[in-house]
Amino acid sequence: MDIKSYNIKSCIYALKMNDKIYSIHLNTSYRYYIMNELSINLINESSGSIGFDYEYYLYSSMLSMVEGRNKEFSRTLHDFNDGPLFNLGPLIPVGRGSINEKGFSHSAYIFIIRSNRSDIINELSRILLIGDKFESDYFKLKILSMETKDIKVNSQITTFYSISPIILRDSNRKFIRPDEQQYELILKQSIERRSRKIHDNSDLSVKSLKLLNFRNKLKHLHGVPIPCSILKFDIWADNEIIQDIIESGIGMKNQLGFGMVNMV
Repeated sequence: MDIKSYNIKSCIYALKMNDKIYSIHLNTSYRYYIMNELSINLINESSGSIGFDYEYYLYSSMLSMVEGRNKEFSRTLHDFNDGPLFNLGPLIPVGRGSINEKGFSHSAYIFIIRSNRSDIINELSRILLIGDKFESDYFKLKILSMETKDIKVNSQITTFYSISPIILRDSNRKFIRPDEQQYELILKQSIERRSRKIHDNSDLSVKSLKLLNFRNKLKHLHGVPIPCSILKFDIWADNEIIQDIIESGIGMKNQLGFGMVNMV
């Protein structure tokens, strides 16, 4: 992750969130963070529909390719316990396609991997080659092209929407959804807890978080049903927290393809 510093004019914003008016003074200097993204264009060579619960199999297929070319790096990706090293995105359909009760099928997809560590993205872009195939019993996806991108993050106040389902648990380790009590508070605490651990800074905080809309979903991992949700929410938080949300996602199972968000 690269950090840039810039000077801007001091200014004051008025923000209404959670029915309260906040006066926000921006300092005359601020930082923006540049994170890395690997965008992979895939051609669909599957014989049938891709099942809706494909996330683990896509992760497993990628890890298998990595292991075949760099076993030590594969172990690093799989066994890292201090928070997600990367966030896998969903298969984003492009081109013609269809959806049925068994799954979906499109001619091509975009597959996104994000990380705050350039060495992770660089090594993945070196290992994964044009023509390689993500394969399982459920799909066959051929790499057509790849591109690394920089994403600039410079705002403490933004709106996020999830492009993959968000998995969240309460203090009793029960899976919860946005229509359940205390969801906003638990989501806020989960986001704060991760950033405080990453940066070893207990002062990092989410000033305000408000859900705008949501859609409940049910995914399956290893045959186990997992309640989860697609969210859109406003957030006002420290720069480091905004950075972590984009880099690492939110909620659980980020390396397996859950919790990736984009800014509106």
